[in-house]
Amino acid sequence: MVQFVPREGPVKITRLTLHNTSSRIRTLSVTAQAEWVLGTQRSAAVLTERDGQTGAIFARNPRSIAFPGRIAFADLGTEVTSLTCDRAEVLGRLGSLANPARLSGLSG
Repeated sequence: MVQFVPREGPVKITRLTLHNTSSRIRTLSVTAQAEWVLGTQRSAAVLTERDGQTGAIFARNPRSIAFPGRIAFADLGTEVTSLTCDRAEVLGRLGSLANPARLSGLSG
């Protein structure tokens, strides 16, 4: 995995490259999680929506005084099979970031 920030843009880019060195066909799931603050302190005011044209997730904090009008985004490419903007859906009732309940059924 290579992660970098271009000098000319306010964006972080992560490139994940994997090679299957075995002769067996493998299935892979890649999961990403972002915890947006979009202000000076964590708040429940961050609103998210999926862009219908690109599939990216947009996030904004309409109550932010320090950074009004700023929009954050995340995009994992064209082969996304599922996504959610609901933290509780991923973590589950008894889950945590270290052990998200929604992902506990996945192997590996």
